[in-house]
Amino acid sequence: MAAVPCQPGVRPVLGPSVEVAAVDDDKRALAHKRQELAATWERALEDAWQMAGCEIEAPDG
Repeated sequence: MAAVPCQPGVRPVLGPSVEVAAVDDDKRALAHKRQELAATWERALEDAWQMAGCEIEAPDG
């Protein structure tokens, strides 16, 4: 395969396997961020309940 010189404003064509790997990495990063955000919200809700003087009950089961 011949080398193609870089041109300003032109995105190189990577090929399907590289592009799929990049999408998979993005999905994993987003899933991790969603988990972090959910944990942050859960802690914030618990803090708010405790500041309001409410007790947090453990679920039955």
